[in-house]
Amino acid sequence: MSKYIVVNDYGHGGTDSGAVSGKHIEKIYNYDTGKATTDELRRHGVEVIETRKKDETLSITQRCNIAKKYKADYMVSIHHNAGGGDRGEAIHSIFGTKGEQLAKKISTELKGVGQSTVKVYDREYNGTDYYGMIRGTTIPTVIVEVAFLDNANDVTICDTLEERKRNGIAIAHGILKQLGVAIKSLTENKPPQNNKQDVWYRAVSGSFKDTHKANQRMSELKVNGFSGVFLDNYVKDGVTYKRVIAGSFKSKSNAEQRIKDMKNKGFDGGFVVAFEK
Repeated sequence: MSKYIVVNDYGHGGTDSGAVSGKHIEKIYNYDTGKATTDELRRHGVEVIETRKKDETLSITQRCNIAKKYKADYMVSIHHNAGGGDRGEAIHSIFGTKGEQLAKKISTELKGVGQSTVKVYDREYNGTDYYGMIRGTTIPTVIVEVAFLDNANDVTICDTLEERKRNGIAIAHGILKQLGVAIKSLTENKPPQNNKQDVWYRAVSGSFKDTHKANQRMSELKVNGFSGVFLDNYVKDGVTYKRVIAGSFKSKSNAEQRIKDMKNKGFDGGFVVAFEK
């Protein structure tokens, strides 16, 4: 039995779509991101309770009751925002410190994979918490707003499935750090997927300890016309590096061609890594 229990809430669902901006639908993005969070936590031996496992409608009370039923250590409610802003958000209770600690750790991890800034805050109403998801639980609960779907720049960190999975893993790493669980490399103890390997290839433009340098490389690649660029965590000997991924390809030759294209534009030191999708 796991030492820790985390309730992972995929916000909205069913008849409640959440925010919608063009092709970007919050309930879908929440689910994609949340499932990646759940998978990563389970890979580390954490017991995860999902509030929903499909596209279904649940009230805030139903979601909070699940957290109460399982007497979880933490609850994280994953969302994507709208309304013209430009940032991520990690919202915690006005009471206690564990929720705030968790919010700060998740904020740090999301900034590490490309979100420009993640505001950490609480909100009070008549002496209690404003948000029902936080007010209705008896455990530390954090609401995560990954990005604004109606902001053309902000949405670029979550508008592909691969990016949403990456964001979910980042959220999981924030939770693991709060729990004091050592983070494994992304290939360590990875569960098999239907006993069938689906190997893809990533063109890596560099690995950096310094997040600022990684973000700078990512921006330079985008300016030079490279698509599919994002940051990914890579752990080696207990040290986390920021890998700048410049595209993911089913064909190894296509990934190798991307390395050549980058070299032609002055980006040396690129290499190809294989991964299971």
